[in-house]
Amino acid sequence: MKETFSNLPIDEQIAKKDSSEGTIDYFDNFNKQQLAFKASTSDAVIAFFKGRGMQESAAKSVSFIFLKQCKLDDVDPLELLSNLQKLDGLTLDSTLGEILNINRIKTSTLGASPTVRSENPAKRNIVA
Repeated sequence: MKETFSNLPIDEQIAKKDSSEGTIDYFDNFNKQQLAFKASTSDAVIAFFKGRGMQESAAKSVSFIFLKQCKLDDVDPLELLSNLQKLDGLTLDSTLGEILNINRIKTSTLGASPTVRSENPAKRNIVA
């Protein structure tokens, strides 16, 4: 089965399913690490991102990636959340962008536009 990469969700009506789908999923995930999170931790992370202005589906997606990365790095998610609460909006966006980029394919990365610097009053004049 050819693997395709996209940032767009695949509609369940479009995706073709057959009777062997469950068997294929089982063997595809046989050697992959299963991730399990505490419900209270998951709810706290989702509430944090919803409190920052994200919609429900976006908060759940970002929370899963956040928890997955915390589990892989062996970091307490609630401790990291308490550190993230101290950050201002732009720094938090940059930090979350870096966490999300770790889990994305390299051709599709997130980023923020650089800040516009003011004109330098000491520009060099070229006289012809």
